[in-house]
Amino acid sequence: MTLPKEFVAGQKEKLLAEKILLESELNKISTKDNNLEGNFDANFPDYGRSPEDNATEGEEYSSRVGIENSLELKLQDVNLALDNIKENNYGVCNKCGAELEQDRLVVMPSATRCVTCK
Repeated sequence: MTLPKEFVAGQKEKLLAEKILLESELNKISTKDNNLEGNFDANFPDYGRSPEDNATEGEEYSSRVGIENSLELKLQDVNLALDNIKENNYGVCNKCGAELEQDRLVVMPSATRCVTCK
């Protein structure tokens, strides 16, 4: 079963919108790493020099690193799905080659693996 072109076009629009949102969120808490494609470095906040400020900065930075890593992984999935669309492989499991269910793609447009391989 090949996915309808209209469906794939709609999914591409969803993925592009999600990419913009993810990059926007990443830019709020991190800086794009120009040396490594798709990598961001969490920004270290500066609230002052007091011990309390330093503790808050450490906690905030730790939180930003976790959020940044999660957003980067989502962005990688979105970019991979967009690459699959470009290569006419959207809806095909990147691991076993099985076709992904259209319902799965509706719920998760960035899915690149079937439920079994995920």
